[in-house]
Amino acid sequence: MKRILRGGGVMRCSASPQPAFETDDERSSFVVRLPVHPLTRQKALATAEITAEVDRLLRVLDGDMSRADLQAALGLKHAEHFRQAYLLPALAQGWVEMTMPDKPNSRSQRYRLTALGARRALRRGRGEGA
Repeated sequence: MKRILRGGGVMRCSASPQPAFETDDERSSFVVRLPVHPLTRQKALATAEITAEVDRLLRVLDGDMSRADLQAALGLKHAEHFRQAYLLPALAQGWVEMTMPDKPNSRSQRYRLTALGARRALRRGRGEGA
């Protein structure tokens, strides 16, 4: 517990809110409450937004599709926004794959759902969680 509270403690180094220590009168048991770091909440909100965008991508992805076809299906015009908000998160999660992973910048590059992505799209289509 000393490392949590004092000196270069973990909580202080990460700029986390201070923990709360509670004990019974006999001091036979205790509880430590570690509050969630504020940045964690912000990250969760950002992740939820990204997930909603990726879910849209998974719903429109049908077979092998080019980047331009995907953008058109989603009604998006800005290529960099599509790449950052939709395509890269889907690729990173393993829900979408490139048809030519050894040539990521090829003009013939297409994208398709992985088995994992197809399961997620099916679950999300029925209104279930991740």
